[in-house]
Amino acid sequence: MAGNANSGSKRDKLVRDALILAAKRVHEGDPQGRTKLTVAAANIMELAVNGDLAAFKEVADRIDGKSPQSLDVTTTYERPIEELSDVELAAFIARRSQGSTGTSTEKGSKAKPDPVH
Repeated sequence: MAGNANSGSKRDKLVRDALILAAKRVHEGDPQGRTKLTVAAANIMELAVNGDLAAFKEVADRIDGKSPQSLDVTTTYERPIEELSDVELAAFIARRSQGSTGTSTEKGSKAKPDPVH
C-alpha cells in the first residue's frame, strides 16, 4: 500500500467538501446565473488573456497537465572489484594498461566515469 495511510480519513476532507459546496452555489448578482466556480474560472481565463503569466500557467496546467520535471543525477558510486564481471574486469585492466585513470575525457569537457560500473 503506497502513500499516506492517514490520507483517506473523513476528517481531512472537511475543507475540501466545504469548498466544493461553495463552488457549486450560484454566484449572487451574476446575470447569467453561473456558479461561483464558473465565474472564478472565467476570471482566471480573463487574466490569462490579458497577459497574466501565472494565470496562463494555471490554465495550461489544468488543460494540458503539468510539464514533466527532468532530473539529472550524477553518481560516483564505484562497485567493489569483487562484484565486477569478467568482462568489466578485462575492460578495467585494459584501460589501466593504457594509462587511463578510470575516467574518460573529451577535449574541453569534464571528466566522466568510465562505463564499467
